[in-house]
Amino acid sequence: MQWGLFMFRHSLGQISGTRPVSYFSSEDLPVFPDVIQTYSYTGANQNILVPTNYSSCEYILWGAAGSRGMDNVTHFAAYRGGASGATTGILAVTGGESLIAIVGQGGLSANSSFTTRAGGYGGSGSCSMPTGNYIAGRGGGRSAIRRSSTELATAGGGGGGGVQLSSLGGVGGGTTGGSTAAGGGTQSAGGAASSTGTDGSAFQGGNGGVYGGSGGGGFFGGGGGGNANNNGGAGGSGFAGGTSALTYQGTGATPPLNTDPRYPGGGVGTSNDTNDQAGHGFIHLRFFV
Repeated sequence: MQWGLFMFRHSLGQISGTRPVSYFSSEDLPVFPDVIQTYSYTGANQNILVPTNYSSCEYILWGAAGSRGMDNVTHFAAYRGGASGATTGILAVTGGESLIAIVGQGGLSANSSFTTRAGGYGGSGSCSMPTGNYIAGRGGGRSAIRRSSTELATAGGGGGGGVQLSSLGGVGGGTTGGSTAAGGGTQSAGGAASSTGTDGSAFQGGNGGVYGGSGGGGFFGGGGGGNANNNGGAGGSGFAGGTSALTYQGTGATPPLNTDPRYPGGGVGTSNDTNDQAGHGFIHLRFFV
């Protein structure tokens, strides 16, 4: 070996005697710890800024629950809305890009005002309040992650309750939302309405007719209930994008994955039969390299 080449290699730490050695140690490599971001209900779109150098995002979404319907004739007997759904998975992302968080609004009854409720944030339908004696419930909005106008993941909202004992709202989530006399949203179409309600559509629950609860928002929204049976609205569907992705239905008044350590508590995604406001949605994100 020529002396000049030997000294060049030795100066780089490539040889020590006759044994190759590494010039860099693992301690010299950059460390990118996981980054956690959470989003609660605000009533408006929220910006998600993906941290620089990160390429993967693990998500868990809970939609919002539907509110109760009430019957003043029987002393405000409550006809519960449906719980929300939940959706989990991993998305491929680009460091520095902006995504959109939509956190669904819980259904709201009209116990004191006896007025029509407009549709809620996250795509729940509106519900009509024809008299002070019968008050239908509004569905819950979906929670979602979007890249511009493209939906990447969705957790469905529950349907609002009607005004008869058999008129509970349908649960949200799953590939098909929970049905009542109205149909739950699917992966390709909104749920069909019952009687005087309106059908669900992409991201939007159907409106409730007279005495009927409205549909929950979802990848496709649930159909609205109507006055044929004074029935509740149906639940919106979930959509699980990315890898390791699953979408779950609620059960009755209880959202799925409510024992997961990332579940924030506080009634998120939970339906109600004792007050006017049902549980809002929630989003938990973990970014990793």
